[in-house]
Amino acid sequence: MFTRIFLISAVLLTGCSSKQKPISEMSLEYQNHIQNLKSVEIEGLLLKYVDEGKEDGKEVFLLVHGIPTSSW
Repeated sequence: MFTRIFLISAVLLTGCSSKQKPISEMSLEYQNHIQNLKSVEIEGLLLKYVDEGKEDGKEVFLLVHGIPTSSW
């Protein structure tokens, strides 16, 4: 239950849309970044996230960012 509340809160805090350039105008490196984002739908809201660097036996480190920052 706590996880669901936490994820919904993160979506609400960071889910505001901004005007984004067409993908054809973005750098190739950034295009690859945004196309490789993973996503999950929670109660009708789409949450995109980066899942990198997992190693067995290591603790998970979660970074939640706010507006106007991004995973880039």
